[in-house]
Amino acid sequence: MIELVKQEIATTKALDHKHIVKYYEFKEATVWHKASGEKIPVAYIAQELVTGGELFDYIFTTGAFEESIARFFFKQMITGLHYIHTQGVAHRDLKPENILLDSKYNIKIVDFGFATPLEGKDGSGFNRTALGSPNYMAPEIWEKDPQYQAQVVDLYACAIILFIMFSGGPPFERAKADESKYY
Repeated sequence: MIELVKQEIATTKALDHKHIVKYYEFKEATVWHKASGEKIPVAYIAQELVTGGELFDYIFTTGAFEESIARFFFKQMITGLHYIHTQGVAHRDLKPENILLDSKYNIKIVDFGFATPLEGKDGSGFNRTALGSPNYMAPEIWEKDPQYQAQVVDLYACAIILFIMFSGGPPFERAKADESKYY
């Protein structure tokens, strides 16, 4: 598990963009000294302070956004995602819970635990691992397609998020391959 955390941290630290959360420090093994004097082994990540909460909470609380507000957030999401992709990385778990808002309501993409190189592990440009959050997963992942392009599934997830921001709810429970012919 710690190796996966290290990989996530390395990926996130390598990204430097205003719409990506910044990680400053990671300690795999350190000690927390409790007020009682007890010492507890811990690991920690020191990251940029992002105080505005999750995009999910705003959608859940307010319902559908006005077009201008949905456009404001979507433009920032796409700008951040474009940067991620130009760095050769795919996120693979985009959802409103992984989009935080800073104190000025600008987005910060977080949680690179499922991130992967765009070229895939074998250099073919395709990925094969079925990962992501069910409501945001592209049909090719649900259908266990033996290979998919990770940047395409990131864009698919962004489209689902845009739909939710604008309508207040998801377009469907789960994507199906026969629906993808319309995209």
